[in-house]
Amino acid sequence: MKKFDFSIYKDSKPYFDLFDVYFKENNIKKEFFLLDNDITPSTYRQCRKTESKSGPGIIKSLSKKFTFKNSSKELIDKIEELANNIYFDMYYKNYKQYDNYLKEIDKLLSEKYNVFPILELLKIFLNLSSNSSISAIKKENELLFNRIKIYEKFLNYGLEELYELVYLSFERDIPEDCWIKNYNNASAYFILASRSYMNRRYIETLFFASKCKEMLSQDGNINRILHLNDTIMSSLIHVGNYDECYILSFKQLKTLESFDGYHEFLIDNSKKFLALSTLGLGNYDKIIKKYEKADNLLLTEILCTLIALYEKGVTDKDLTRYNSYYDHLEVEQLDLDYSTIIVLLDQFLKTKKKSMLNTFLNYEIFRHFKKILEKIVEK
Repeated sequence: MKKFDFSIYKDSKPYFDLFDVYFKENNIKKEFFLLDNDITPSTYRQCRKTESKSGPGIIKSLSKKFTFKNSSKELIDKIEELANNIYFDMYYKNYKQYDNYLKEIDKLLSEKYNVFPILELLKIFLNLSSNSSISAIKKENELLFNRIKIYEKFLNYGLEELYELVYLSFERDIPEDCWIKNYNNASAYFILASRSYMNRRYIETLFFASKCKEMLSQDGNINRILHLNDTIMSSLIHVGNYDECYILSFKQLKTLESFDGYHEFLIDNSKKFLALSTLGLGNYDKIIKKYEKADNLLLTEILCTLIALYEKGVTDKDLTRYNSYYDHLEVEQLDLDYSTIIVLLDQFLKTKKKSMLNTFLNYEIFRHFKKILEKIVEK
């Protein structure tokens, strides 16, 4: 797994790129400013190219002029350790120190060191790694990302891969070369899989997810594999590959149930995809046997049971069990959204109107049923 080396930031050379940006960001005429502060522009340009004896003094002078604290070698070592700890913990989805990391970064930022872009990058990476929705994270961190972007060259001296992950996550329209590039870390493929999924490009999602999963497996990163499997199962349903989804959802559920109190939402999703893939395979008897008499079902499991009972009833020319199950649901006593969805499905099953499919797709829960319902219409 990637380990960051910040030794380059103990030299003065990277900071010339930082101050080049800082001059531009603050509309400071660099040549005039340097001359006014007894810094020869030619010396400044030379120090930008190669590390020299004059460099540390110039950076110290500029830092003082702009009220930044100069970063000692000890501080660079401390931030390097912090960056590696954050990257390791977020990669393995270990959040025990999450709040402490944020506090430490905010403390260092408040002290105004001249490595502030590094600290801001670590902060946005932490925000990105939280369990909040990605759309909310992007909205809340848009200004910070735009600020970090202008310091890309400074950051890429020692943090190129971390910057790359933030860029892939926040940039609205990433260029084609980012999609076709071969990456050396699983997180990049994880992000590309997520972005493809959000754009409903499910075949592409499965391609990136396979790349990601291979690397995660090599690192023994079970935590992140379980989250990735959630995206894979959903994509498999969307493309109609019910065989693979059934196998994966079954294995995922067994794995999750072996952990005591582990991620309830992942367990629920695995149950959902197991029911959907069983339905997609046309195993109506299996669904009826498992869910017809069960309590506390997920809405998806209820919908799968309704479809299985109806289709089985049509085959047997007897809808008694379907009607009994539907009546047992007591639709009028359900949550309004639940009851609306169930009534809509009942109407669809009894009319088989293709025009109703577009209405269904207005409900998030029905999007996974699209291919299944289309198949019913075609019968």
